[in-house]
Amino acid sequence: MKQSKIPLTDKKVLVLCTGNSCRSIIAEALINAKLDGIEAKSSGVRASGKVNPNAKRLLEEKGIWKDEYHSKVLDEVINDDFDLIVTVCDHANESCPMFPRPIPKIHVGFEDPDGKGYEAFEATYREIEEELLPKVVEFFEIKKEVSKSNEGVDIKFSGFVTKEKIETMVNNSKADNVNA
Repeated sequence: MKQSKIPLTDKKVLVLCTGNSCRSIIAEALINAKLDGIEAKSSGVRASGKVNPNAKRLLEEKGIWKDEYHSKVLDEVINDDFDLIVTVCDHANESCPMFPRPIPKIHVGFEDPDGKGYEAFEATYREIEEELLPKVVEFFEIKKEVSKSNEGVDIKFSGFVTKEKIETMVNNSKADNVNA
C-alpha cells in the first residue's frame, strides 16, 4: 500500500481573539512566516485597535513583522473566504460569531501575555509555534492511501478534502499506479 501527503496550497485561516493585540497577531505572523500554502489574517471579537508594543517588538526581532498587521474588528474580515477559524482565547471561542458561510473551527487557547513582561510574550510565541502550527497543518493535511485490489485500485482519503482535490488526487493516483 502506498501512502502519501498532498501539499498544502491556498488555504486561508482566520485567527480570532478578544482584543486582537497579542496572541492572534503573533499567531497570524507565525502562520504566514512558517506554513507554506497557508495565509492567515487575525481579528478580534472586541478589537483593541492597537497591536501590543511587546508583540510588535518580538515579531520584529524574529524578522516576521509586517506593517500590514494591525488590530482589526470582525467587520473587516467577516466576508473573506476562510477555510478555517482558529480561536486562541476562551472568550473568542465562546463568542465566535456566525459567518456568512459555515467554516470549520478549532480552539487552541493561550494565556494572555498583555500586561506582563516581555518574557511572557516570548513564551506565548513559543507555545503558539509548538502547539498551534502543528494543529493547523494537521487540520489541512490530506492523506491518501492507494492499494491494488481485484477490481483495480482502492484509494482512501482523509483530512480536509474538497471535490476538486479528490479529482486531482484520483488522477494523480492513476498516474502513480501506471508508473508502479
